[in-house]
Amino acid sequence: MAVVANALETPMMKQYLSFKEKYPDAILFFRLGDFYEMFFEDAVTASDILGITLTTRHKDADIPLAGIPWHSADAHIRKLLEAGKKIAVCEQMEKPDKKKKTVERAVVRILTPGTIVEESSLVEEKSNWLLALSCDKTGAGAVWTDVSCGEVYFAQCSKDEMTDLIKMLSPKEVILSSSVPGFCGEIVDEEKFDYWVPSDNSAKYLESYLDRLDSPTLGKALETVLFYLDGLYFGKFPPLRGPERWKNEDTMALDFNTCANLEIEKTLIGGNKEGSLLWAIDRTKTSMGRRLLSNIIKAPLKNKELILRRQATVSTLFEQLPLLDKLREKLSKIRDFERTLSRILVRRGGPREILLLSDSLLTVFELKKEIGARDDFPFFKSDPQLEISPEIVAGWRKRFVDEPPFNYKEGGFIVPGFSEDLFELSDLIVNSKKHIAALEEKEKAATGITTLKAGFNRVFGYYFE
Repeated sequence: MAVVANALETPMMKQYLSFKEKYPDAILFFRLGDFYEMFFEDAVTASDILGITLTTRHKDADIPLAGIPWHSADAHIRKLLEAGKKIAVCEQMEKPDKKKKTVERAVVRILTPGTIVEESSLVEEKSNWLLALSCDKTGAGAVWTDVSCGEVYFAQCSKDEMTDLIKMLSPKEVILSSSVPGFCGEIVDEEKFDYWVPSDNSAKYLESYLDRLDSPTLGKALETVLFYLDGLYFGKFPPLRGPERWKNEDTMALDFNTCANLEIEKTLIGGNKEGSLLWAIDRTKTSMGRRLLSNIIKAPLKNKELILRRQATVSTLFEQLPLLDKLREKLSKIRDFERTLSRILVRRGGPREILLLSDSLLTVFELKKEIGARDDFPFFKSDPQLEISPEIVAGWRKRFVDEPPFNYKEGGFIVPGFSEDLFELSDLIVNSKKHIAALEEKEKAATGITTLKAGFNRVFGYYFE
């Protein structure tokens, strides 16, 4: 035990334990050079799920250890999320210095199954729901969101309706507000929150939409969602659209048993997509369209006027097949910009995603020009949020090189010559040694001191000696 205690007293292990104390419910990815290391129970859990080697740190101290290369972390993170685990990524914030006992580190990302925006961990045609419940003795307020594309819905449920809703949504994560007693804990046993401290981001959202929620339990469920996202995204979670009521007067939301018996998304025997209604009719060209179609067939229209408008649009497309082919060809070029935009706004998307987003927006403008002015498309609706000048997007597109890197840190994604200031800064970073050597030669010539040298230290910076 004394050996273990001594091992835990090392500066690095003290730092690790301080982070683990802040995130006790997460597997802590602790960056050590080119690896993410996990210790203690985290190492045992990760080794079992990922199939990686479990060893020990300090040969005389039995501290379980498992590690993965940093460059292959995404694949391992995906497996852990699929297993329902929460992950905290702790990065080195500076280069190791032999003179310092510990490298400065910080937790820069927290990932959970229901709040991810990373493309590699999402299924493109499926929504990734986080469900929050707040219960009293008679019913529950339910609020659910797909953070990756900003959708938010709410519903007031009885106990039976809530059970059916959970089956229908298949949420990746369920969180509870424990401040209101009720029957929620009988159905799910997940995260519980007793208080809520809003950031400016979440407080403004709550104030904007609280009047839509017509019960205290719905308000508390929305608070719980915002509190949870605040903590995971350090107060800067992706923007969410205004919450929409799940069941409204224009649609008929089908319950879980009805969807199962009608084989809406999967077959009764085998649970396969092939053979289902969705499989039979899905001819969508974008992942956004696939998610929308799935939601539409689970909540069919019952408003006669809207049904007739949809039928008229479908008839127009069938009567004008060349136009339909042109629209499908353009749609195939549109990226999933709902999820792309969310990643960019939380700084988890790189220059290449910005370029693809701009290309998608330019294609959307072409679509709007093609069908926006037509009278025979009564179901076509232009989103006011896309009322942006094509010239602005085209100008934005011209600033990027054709093959930008995935990561901002690699640099070189802005067209050379676009900005003299930017070029000068970039040149100083890339060719710093060359510029210092040139300055050294210039000063030698100016002073006549042939032994003049440029040096550097942390206290004074660069200097001549």
